Amino acid sequence: VLDRMQTLAETIGAGPAETHLLVTTFNNLVAGPDDLSLEDETELTQQVETLMREDVLPAYAEFAEALETLKADAPEEPGIWRLPDGDAYYDTALAAYTDEGITPEALHAQGLLEVERLTDELMAALEAQELVEGTLADRLELLAQQEGQLYEDTPEGREALLARMRDHMRRAETIMADVMPAMPGTGVTIRAVPEFLEASAPSAYYSAAPANGSAPAQFEINLSNISDWPDFMLPTLVFHETIPGHHLESALTAESANLPLIRQMVWNVAYGEGWAVYGEILSQDMG
Repeated sequence: VLDRMQTLAETIGAGPAETHLLVTTFNNLVAGPDDLSLEDETELTQQVETLMREDVLPAYAEFAEALETLKADAPEEPGIWRLPDGDAYYDTALAAYTDEGITPEALHAQGLLEVERLTDELMAALEAQELVEGTLADRLELLAQQEGQLYEDTPEGREALLARMRDHMRRAETIMADVMPAMPGTGVTIRAVPEFLEASAPSAYYSAAPANGSAPAQFEINLSNISDWPDFMLPTLVFHETIPGHHLESALTAESANLPLIRQMVWNVAYGEGWAVYGEILSQDMG
């Protein structure tokens, strides 16, 4: 955690101030109001650049140094169990995410059984593709190396991958619109994680739309290593994160006026992830 935070702080804190993302974003916004003169725009931009150079960038550098200091005393093995009443906290958190009747040991055992089941299922599918040598990881790597699976690590290759994902989502939208009584009014965009966030960002994630409807939901994929995303992985990823997965469930819940506000605003992780996995299966069943 500290390593990732330090990388992020160092990345955001890198200059120069004049071309920093926060400054360029401000410049784009300040150019919008019609009642601002060019002189006012220039003055505001200069003030922001000075603030960035003299206050913000040094603060990020200081934060990164503080994280380096904290790393010296950080435990190698993380876990809430290290803290006072950590085990009780873990049990309470587990009950909040799952069910009060399950223990950590039972859930872990259930997870191991699921891994075994899915491994057997994947191995059978790979054998059907005549990939019969090596471990599961070996066979998946061989599949990824087949012609047409990997995208070039270029701007054009990244855009081709994103276009492919958008095609999968549009296809899912078309099919689901024929079977769902209602589709979300809120849209979702697919884009790459900004480069300055790649080092600290997860591989892929969905973010729900703001409650005021000022922007669509977003699904972002980390393309720092584009070879992590062979073509065969994209359909399931898209269906899980957008439609009929997270976006369909989250957006419809947020737009359901008959639900209490807390149900509209607070996402139930166990239910939401269960729905998204169901969305993967549903996508396969519906072609």
